[in-house]
Amino acid sequence: MMDVKTYSDEQLQRLLKDIHKELDQRKMERIKLAKEQIKKLATEAGIAVSFSDAKAPRKRTQKIQTGTQPVTKEVEIKTTEKSQKTENKELEEVM
Repeated sequence: MMDVKTYSDEQLQRLLKDIHKELDQRKMERIKLAKEQIKKLATEAGIAVSFSDAKAPRKRTQKIQTGTQPVTKEVEIKTTEKSQKTENKELEEVM
């Protein structure tokens, strides 16, 4: 386990950015695998299935402490709430 108390603010921000990036990549991989499994099952059942392309990524906001006032900073993430709802609806329709 890491002792993040010894990290500088810059190191913590970099670590947080790397963590978000890794989580986003893992999420996209899980989505990809789920879609492949759904396509395989649909093909075996003789059902045509397709998925809409993901929309533009939404922005993730982070509060950054500068002096005494927090500042909001936008960073990019990979999925949108709307596209997630669309994918969930499509999954329900397939099942």
